[in-house]
Amino acid sequence: MKIVFGIAQYLMAFILGVIVGSLVNAVSRHFLNGHSNTNDGWTQLRSLKALLPITVVTLVDSFSQEKLTPDRSIGCTRNEVIVELICGIGSVAIFIKFGFSSSFFALIFFCASLLAIFRIDLDKMIIPDAISVNGVWLGFLLSATGSIPYMDWKLSLYGTVSGAVILYVPAYAYRLIRGSDGLGGGDIKLMSMVGAFTGIQGVIFTLFVASLAGCLVGLTGFIYRRISANSLIPFGPFISSSAIMYVFFGQTIIHDFFDLLGNL
Repeated sequence: MKIVFGIAQYLMAFILGVIVGSLVNAVSRHFLNGHSNTNDGWTQLRSLKALLPITVVTLVDSFSQEKLTPDRSIGCTRNEVIVELICGIGSVAIFIKFGFSSSFFALIFFCASLLAIFRIDLDKMIIPDAISVNGVWLGFLLSATGSIPYMDWKLSLYGTVSGAVILYVPAYAYRLIRGSDGLGGGDIKLMSMVGAFTGIQGVIFTLFVASLAGCLVGLTGFIYRRISANSLIPFGPFISSSAIMYVFFGQTIIHDFFDLLGNL
């Protein structure tokens, strides 16, 4: 009986993640299809059909053709199927770590928002304020109510400010020196959102990993002549993926790092 109950819980977590993934796809599709600008709200999604999760038939057919139907409010691309599967698997992973608690739902929202930003910025090179700015306030409120592990309102506030400052200062200096933008305002707001959910520790971890990954990708692309020195590379996907990495592994990596330093 215990085994059956455990399997049922994992299945529920996976199904919930798939439903959240369908919402991520709906929000992403809204911005990718040019229905709104970066300041439009989530409530402008026009059709509830866009929130329906994929079916078994959709999953099979989507890998054999790029679009299932001409109506994109119903059709599902391969990337959208992958997003829903990622959300489903991620939901199970968060459930294993935190159970069905307030932390589970808070982190599901955080990771889903980051995944939506990843898709939108990678394709359109914009980070919607509707996600990042609203995410700052929600991250602060969730931290203040104890819904986010290891966080309270002070740590969230410090993280929010440090997340903005840590990118604003070099971006401002770059503009003064070069006369052009090196980082967009969307990246600064995104880092502020990351800080609201993870605190200063999460900001430092995310920025370090994102910068390292960005440098490696840029260097590899330059070596193989995929990109030039003047190419624009969106930084949002690196921030988003690094912040998700922090949710699952950040505390362990930081703890092991300081243990290693202590043993030297």
